[in-house]
Amino acid sequence: MLTDAASGCLVAAGWLSGAAGAAVPAVNTQVVFTGSLAADPAGERIEQEAVFDSVFTTDGHIAGSGRAPQRPDHFAPAAPEPAHAETSGCEPPAPTSTLSSTRTAVPTLAPNSTASWTTITRPPAEPTLDAAASTSTKIVTITRSKSTSTVTVTRTRSTSTITVTRTHSSTTTSTPVSTVTPTALAYSPYADDGSCKDADTVKSDLQKLVTRKIATVRTYTTECNMITTVNDVLSELGLTINQGLWISADGVDSIDGQLSDFIAWGQQGSNWDLVAMVAVGNEAITSGYVSASDLQSKISSVRSQLRSAGYTGPIGTVEQTGAFQSNTGLCQPSVIDFVGLNAHPYFDASASPLTAGAFVVAQAALVKAACGGNDVFITETGYPSKGNTNGLNTPSEANQRTAVANILDVYGGNLTMFTMYDDLWKNAGSYGVEQSFGIIELLA
Repeated sequence: MLTDAASGCLVAAGWLSGAAGAAVPAVNTQVVFTGSLAADPAGERIEQEAVFDSVFTTDGHIAGSGRAPQRPDHFAPAAPEPAHAETSGCEPPAPTSTLSSTRTAVPTLAPNSTASWTTITRPPAEPTLDAAASTSTKIVTITRSKSTSTVTVTRTRSTSTITVTRTHSSTTTSTPVSTVTPTALAYSPYADDGSCKDADTVKSDLQKLVTRKIATVRTYTTECNMITTVNDVLSELGLTINQGLWISADGVDSIDGQLSDFIAWGQQGSNWDLVAMVAVGNEAITSGYVSASDLQSKISSVRSQLRSAGYTGPIGTVEQTGAFQSNTGLCQPSVIDFVGLNAHPYFDASASPLTAGAFVVAQAALVKAACGGNDVFITETGYPSKGNTNGLNTPSEANQRTAVANILDVYGGNLTMFTMYDDLWKNAGSYGVEQSFGIIELLA
């Protein structure tokens, strides 16, 4: 059985063994293959799982490389295994082709070992190419829930040699879950490996907000060159920013450098007009980085500096419901201009994808009551597509779609959705979900 490694969907089925007539994919990119990698003279089959970097075939030519997992070999009878035509939640597999002549066996892979090979057999009596043809091209399209991949295969005949060349392209498809557009979308300019994205990549990312008519980007810091990669393109793209100043485990003064950079940028031209709000810290109390009194004092200092620099917009902080309920003095209208609330239904075991919107509404009401009627703005909400089950919440792409749609339809669009892309640069966290909140393709 051959499974696409990216989607987990079945691409083709069959046993790759030493005998003639084994079913193999006509064309494929990286796949996971579970089956017979070799056949010994006694007819027994070695059962292993291997990851193939590439597998393709034409007229009896197979090439590939793979590795075996860290587990003992398992021997089983050599009876043919039936091909599987379906995998739950996946598209039907691509057609398979069949070898029609004997080939040498693929090297046996010992546990945790690697091997590469090229196996050549005599071309079958009726080759894929017509006798008079010199080239032939076939296009295979694999459609997944979030993207479409196209593999173009060109077969070229030269005397008795047939060469296969492949090109692969992938396009992302957008399937909106709601007609409601959020006011803002959270964004972090980090590549999957944790490095900082360059300016062109960030601009391309932010252009997707413009396409979806999302007016504001929420950021968490000025680090990672964000002043030049994010802030400097806001005016060009017609976006505004909810600027965050990240308080780390080093305490409230850890934002001082960020604040200086932000003020220097804001004082250039009319940049202050691009700032919708400023959030001092993100769950700093919840994370145990600061006390409520220290945070309140810091917000007062930041307010004084920003006002002196010419910024006249709202200034607040961001926490979870419990932190505001336990520290009501922090969130009164006399202290902050808005209450930034992160409300994630996944982390409440009694919530569910179908009640996600009602959960956000309830959390906002609780915080508003605790904070003297101060304005509450949802600065994060969303739902993971992968991770561990928590009560009624089981992360999956389907449940993510349901939850995001329910939030937008029930709460409305005056909020910040979390987040633009899956944050693979993060640790997955104790629930295994922190990397999997990306939702840009779900938004209209």
